[in-house]
Amino acid sequence: MRIPSADWIFTYMRAIGLIAAGMIIGSACFMAVYQHNFSLLYMENQQLKTDNEDMRKTLEPYLKNKTNLSVIRQIKLNVFASPGTPELDEIIIIQLKKKLAGDLEAIRGRPLDSAAETLLVAKKIVERKVYTIDLDQEFTMELGLILIKSADLTIWAEVRPYIRSD
Repeated sequence: MRIPSADWIFTYMRAIGLIAAGMIIGSACFMAVYQHNFSLLYMENQQLKTDNEDMRKTLEPYLKNKTNLSVIRQIKLNVFASPGTPELDEIIIIQLKKKLAGDLEAIRGRPLDSAAETLLVAKKIVERKVYTIDLDQEFTMELGLILIKSADLTIWAEVRPYIRSD
């Protein structure tokens, strides 16, 4: 009995190998594009959630104090990296703004005359506090400029990485 040659098997195996390699490379490219789009979507989602919370907090005092115009209704935060430090990622800035807004939430709805005293206390509290992001990044903030204009409180905060002394 005659045994057929194995040449035809090698040609088909070569074709099958090229198809399998193409599938692997194609799926890797697809995953790279998918992960990139998902990261962009996640960052946009975080930004929209923050904007939504800010708008809700801004609207709340207007609904409570429709007749009283001399209270702080809106808190605008501007966070920037200290000169000489590396630029901060946008997600880190969003999380720091969220934590700082939580610390300064007690000022919202206060009359303007008592807000100045409260701001001095809040400034000292914020400067001593260490903000932890994702359990491995620690930052300190210094409130640089505080501006109260027509019931809007605008704060510029300078962020520095926290270096432990132990």
